[in-house]
Amino acid sequence: MTVTRVGCYWLHTGAGMGQGHYHPKRTAVAASLLLCTFGCPRAQERGVQLYQGPPDEAAITLVGDVKTVDGDDVPARAHSFRLLPGCHVVTNVTYGVARDPNAAATTHVLEMPYWMAMRSGYSYELRIATTRAMGAAEGTVLALERDGEGEITKRFQPGRACEEL
Repeated sequence: MTVTRVGCYWLHTGAGMGQGHYHPKRTAVAASLLLCTFGCPRAQERGVQLYQGPPDEAAITLVGDVKTVDGDDVPARAHSFRLLPGCHVVTNVTYGVARDPNAAATTHVLEMPYWMAMRSGYSYELRIATTRAMGAAEGTVLALERDGEGEITKRFQPGRACEEL
């Protein structure tokens, strides 16, 4: 049996694993497919950097259904962003999707500005929570601050400046 490390995965090949023979080309193809399909697990997903300069360890993470940050549109398919601490104005996208095993329903919400006083060591979330009742979907925007343990420490309300928080 041969044990080979490819990226962050260990491959076991050869006799004793049901193969009988070690095929380097097949193993390389299999490893490539594994890495392309699943990638290496990451301790923390970094997100799109929304500030100038090199990566900064003090940067915080904003995740969710974000349309703009500080008046600038964010990439449409991105859902994780890195910002420096401080006061940021974040707006939400205007649609949400509620899914269950049998169906999906969309909901529309108003685009609202959320002033978030972001602090180092915390993460921030802007989500459209959708619920289905009587066949219709209803949407609510949630703007949250979470501590390092993932516990919610603050709920932001739309239209309130950082000085008012």
